[in-house]
Amino acid sequence: IGLSRATGIPTGDNLIAPHSHPTQTRKNATERRLNPIGSFTVKYPEELENLHILIVDDVITTGSTILSGLEEIHSASPSSGLSVYSLAISKMV
Repeated sequence: IGLSRATGIPTGDNLIAPHSHPTQTRKNATERRLNPIGSFTVKYPEELENLHILIVDDVITTGSTILSGLEEIHSASPSSGLSVYSLAISKMV
């Protein structure tokens, strides 16, 4: 919501994690890649049609969480444009 206030760009909560997945903080790169698979769902795909959607993540480590979210949005609404914004990228080998 702070980002929305600062930019004037509306936020949404259409991409949800219907069940929690364990924290990734103590996982290695392979475990991080597998952990978020299937973690997200789009509640109302019709609301996303033909929109350009920005996914915001605080830190991208392996990219698996962002990728999982992007894949779910693209699957639910192929006509949507997708972008990613992150505050930090941390390379994990």
